[in-house]
Amino acid sequence: MHAERYREGRILVAGDAAHKHPPTSGLGLNSGIGDAHNLCWKLAAVLRGWADIDLLDSYEAERLPVAQENIDWAMMTFRAHAILPAAVGLVAGDQEKNRQVLTDLFADGRRGAVRRSLVAEATTSLRREFQAHDLDLGLVYDAGAVHADGTQAPPRDPAGLEYVSSTRPGHRLPHAWLLDGAAKISTLDLLRPGRMLLIVDVDGQAWAEAAAKVAEQRGVPLDVVTLGRRTSLRPVGDQWHDVRGVGDVGAILVRPDGHVAFRPPPESTIPSMPSRPRSPR
Repeated sequence: MHAERYREGRILVAGDAAHKHPPTSGLGLNSGIGDAHNLCWKLAAVLRGWADIDLLDSYEAERLPVAQENIDWAMMTFRAHAILPAAVGLVAGDQEKNRQVLTDLFADGRRGAVRRSLVAEATTSLRREFQAHDLDLGLVYDAGAVHADGTQAPPRDPAGLEYVSSTRPGHRLPHAWLLDGAAKISTLDLLRPGRMLLIVDVDGQAWAEAAAKVAEQRGVPLDVVTLGRRTSLRPVGDQWHDVRGVGDVGAILVRPDGHVAFRPPPESTIPSMPSRPRSPR
């Protein structure tokens, strides 16, 4: 089950107060930490004055669909556990029968081999619980504090096993190895608590200049990082260029929680500066 609403005026719910499900797949802790991770930077932005209080409405818009998916997944994997005692041959309440079944399971010969093959097959079928990387990392915010770029989302593995990274708005900033001088770091190391992050290449400096002016006008904490093959901070191999999703003149704006807030559509140009500051949203 989950709460019908995550916000009512000044009251916000998170963690076990917002959702409850079986411990299968280990998604309860993920969900609770995800709630706090999503909400804390928004509260800080509102309290520090660089975001309007309406930003808090995006908390429910983003996290409630994640809770629904995690609940559905946990219930599915919980019910799937019934296949394992069936493969072993256990019978509820029959101690004598179950003692013999477990003896057979570890016995030599065909009887034990058949039973162990059934258990191995059943265990493999539970990979959706134990190896669901897409459920752990592939969560996407399709509505909320994100600005869609009109592109199609990459396909998600229906088995939940394979995570496909993307810089499409709403997705988590992908990991890629970088060289900062002699030090090897991750793109995720570029994020700093409570601060927005803009990533550009050398040809995207117009984005950097425009963003810096807007950030100064509206009091938004912003770090601008120039990342490319011709910069001092440079990718290791082709990993970053394979996942960045924008060209050399593009830009990627990342929220403090590591989710991409904006990237320009492929055909876009540098936007003109607003004539006067507006209330930040």
